[in-house]
Amino acid sequence: MQISLIQVPYMVGDDRHSSSDGPQHLLQNGAANIFTSNGFTVSVDQVERGTAYRDSATASLAVNKNLKKTVNERLWRSRFPSCSPDHAMSAQESLQDSTTRDAGSFG
Repeated sequence: MQISLIQVPYMVGDDRHSSSDGPQHLLQNGAANIFTSNGFTVSVDQVERGTAYRDSATASLAVNKNLKKTVNERLWRSRFPSCSPDHAMSAQESLQDSTTRDAGSFG
């Protein structure tokens, strides 16, 4: 099975918040190795916000739209998308619709 670890290095759309480093810390501490040591093929992707925004609501919306797009692309490529966001709720909200029901998250 192929697994895509998707990093979401933002807290409410803000990349400056200290918890936005969480996904990178998970990878540095062996998150991908857990899967590869059990025979899975792992790729690592990162969701980008795009441009900077003046308010957190718009920035968060941009991140979540890009997260949904990334998850759908990985499903289309027959990869199990697993998100490692700074805040687990952003992944859960992005993964709730029927097109992404086969995705998972950790964080």
